[in-house]
Amino acid sequence: MRLGIKKLIREYLNEMVGEITYTHEHVDSYDGQNNYEIGMYMDDDIIGVVEYTTYEGELTISNIIVRPEYRRRGVASRLVKMMKDKHPEYTYVPSMKTDDGAKFKHNDVKDLYNLDK
Repeated sequence: MRLGIKKLIREYLNEMVGEITYTHEHVDSYDGQNNYEIGMYMDDDIIGVVEYTTYEGELTISNIIVRPEYRRRGVASRLVKMMKDKHPEYTYVPSMKTDDGAKFKHNDVKDLYNLDK
């Protein structure tokens, strides 16, 4: 049964995959803190964004937003991977300000551009 569910999920994901692209923008800086946004797009439509800061050697997520129809498909994990890849010299510190932030555990994704992998 478990293999059947995985097969159905993979088929569903294959149907929704288009061309994946990203944007990375420096939004603001003050007192040594830098604020950034990374957007994830599918065929030029935004599907998710991560807002984050770098400050005193730490990398912290301020907000992650994923369109409801793309949730639970690795979008947030890919955004976090891209964020970490952009700033390897910073240490990632999970946010504990909200219940969702405290619960969020990103997956180790291998491919930033294919949601079916």
